[in-house]
Amino acid sequence: RQRQQQRQRQRRQQQQQRQRHMQQICDTLKQQQQRQQRQTEKSAKKMNKKSENNNSHKCRYL
Repeated sequence: RQRQQQRQRQRRQQQQQRQRHMQQICDTLKQQQQRQQRQTEKSAKKMNKKSENNNSHKCRYL
């Protein structure tokens, strides 16, 4: 009986760890998406602010 209980406990712990791991992955993905959105918004604002002669500037560097 003791062995069975131990096995059940181990299984439960593994499931919890897996769930926690998935939760972490989801959180990091959400954070990355939010960060990307913010960056694209910033760059869009910058692009709007700066005039076209900046684009030719970039072309020279590329």
